[in-house]
Amino acid sequence: MKKELYNFIAKKIPKEDKAKKSIFQSILGIVYDLNIDEKIILDWIKDAENDNIFKTLNFINGGNWINEVKNKNYIPFMVELFECRPIGLGTPNAACGEGELMMILSSKKIFRPTKNDIKIDGQTFNLKNDEPRFFAEVTGKELNKKLIEICKKSGFTPNLFKGKEYVQILNKKFVEEHWNKQFEKTEISKVQELLMTFLFNLFPEKNIKKEDIKNIINNVIINNKLVWDLWVKEVIIFLFKNGNNKNENYVLMNVNGLVNKIPSDLNNFISLINDNKILFSQDYFRMFQDKKVGIYIKFVN
Repeated sequence: MKKELYNFIAKKIPKEDKAKKSIFQSILGIVYDLNIDEKIILDWIKDAENDNIFKTLNFINGGNWINEVKNKNYIPFMVELFECRPIGLGTPNAACGEGELMMILSSKKIFRPTKNDIKIDGQTFNLKNDEPRFFAEVTGKELNKKLIEICKKSGFTPNLFKGKEYVQILNKKFVEEHWNKQFEKTEISKVQELLMTFLFNLFPEKNIKKEDIKNIINNVIINNKLVWDLWVKEVIIFLFKNGNNKNENYVLMNVNGLVNKIPSDLNNFISLINDNKILFSQDYFRMFQDKKVGIYIKFVN
């Protein structure tokens, strides 16, 4: 079985010997840890070579990958293989992501592309487990500098962390307990200016229409207060619409079988946001760093 397994890996994953050995040893460890009958592994290899593991690969667009496994005897092994993250599948010294190795080995139609994680019938997909990140095109330091300037101009008190001033308006607690207490005591024009500065500077090189920004802000301010639930949905949509993440073909795969795909179509994405299928998970704004700011989102089934 060892020889067949190694040869199968070597044929499917044309990497250097060090990478092949790492992958081989990781899979062999699963076999021995689970005390899997060698015949099951040999049958699995044969079925993988004949593209007979899954009933269909359509689950990549949303569904359940476990339900599509034809031979249920393979499932315990494939679940462990899903979580197997050996070094060398992608970047030489980095572990691959969950699900990548299982998918690539389980079908002759699935390959490792030069960009993203897997390739099926010419289309690439970026596998994530539960919480992908959406990025803006500005660093935390650059954005924070712009917002601090507006705060000083308008008389707002920024947030404070270890003696450093920063502006965090994508955090529910800060919005409701810090910013809204100031917003309700000042002119709405100053609130609008702060929020407009935030949104415009997420993508400073883009020619975003001022009217579009105004419409967003008018939708999220009620009685001089920023309504968190409305605001965070608008920011997620704004990041998706203007950023590059919509081109990533994000697929959220879970070891329990669930698969969700984030659509590249803006209208479909907005529908998922409005139906509370895609939610804000946590901020990732890194206001003191020279790295691009962003957020985590999550899919709700």
